[in-house]
Amino acid sequence: MKLLSNDYNRTTGLYLIVSTIWLLLGVVIRLVNELQLVTFAPGTDTLFHYGYLRPIGANILIFGGFLGYFFALGYQIIHARASFRVDLAGQAALGIHQLGLIVGTITILSGYNTGREYGEYTWIVDNLFMVVFTIFLVLLLISLWGKEDIKVYEKFAAATIGGMLVFYFLGNFGMPNALLESTSPTSGAQDAMVAEMYRNAVLTFFVLFPLFTMGYYWVEKHYELPIYSEATAHFQIVAGAILIPLAAGNALLGTADAKILQEIGTGGALALTISLLAGVANIHYSLSRSGKNVQSDQDGKAIR
Repeated sequence: MKLLSNDYNRTTGLYLIVSTIWLLLGVVIRLVNELQLVTFAPGTDTLFHYGYLRPIGANILIFGGFLGYFFALGYQIIHARASFRVDLAGQAALGIHQLGLIVGTITILSGYNTGREYGEYTWIVDNLFMVVFTIFLVLLLISLWGKEDIKVYEKFAAATIGGMLVFYFLGNFGMPNALLESTSPTSGAQDAMVAEMYRNAVLTFFVLFPLFTMGYYWVEKHYELPIYSEATAHFQIVAGAILIPLAAGNALLGTADAKILQEIGTGGALALTISLLAGVANIHYSLSRSGKNVQSDQDGKAIR
């Protein structure tokens, strides 16, 4: 298969295959969820009712599909930059990642998906994912160390995995009190803010930033075009790190809790949205104002 040929490192090829499987499975489950909302079947006495399938579908879409595609690209970047072979470490991380997804799905079906967010994985799976993030981050930093010509997509890859590591830890931190259960150290308004921060972080660092990394990679690597505004890309990275915690106050909107936190949270959420839209415009302008005709290229249209 081409994915396992010399055009790709083996870790990238394997990640592309398994991530596509997870993505398709997640899409099918989400479609089934929509039908369940209409038919109310099957009942709550089965393992395939809405309460189980919804968190499974959402988790494998994000942590199996989107995250897997990001790692596929990330290991390709590392492979191109590193002066050492990364396949052994990459495939070990791939195996741990898939183990986490499988164990997480089983524990949700077993009813151990209690936490701040509906359908979160257990603390065991959280730790497996943290190992996966750490392996990738270390390999990426080593491969880029001392390089002077770091591309925008490489900066975005580093910022994305850094954000994943930090916010996944903050959003899922808990004290284990049983083999598969843990207790959050926060409660009440604090817990609501942590949950809101984690929701924003998942959307930003696990969904949108991987897509931006792919977009910048395609512009710089495939079309060999400069990024229209590197300053805007840097602004996106800084905004993601600063505004996500600030936007957590948005969870208190409409409650009797501190109004100043509500106002900061609303402003932070709006500013975060603007920064993400700026990234979309940056990729669009990189293509449309480059002087290179990409109008008839289907890949270019898809990116724009």
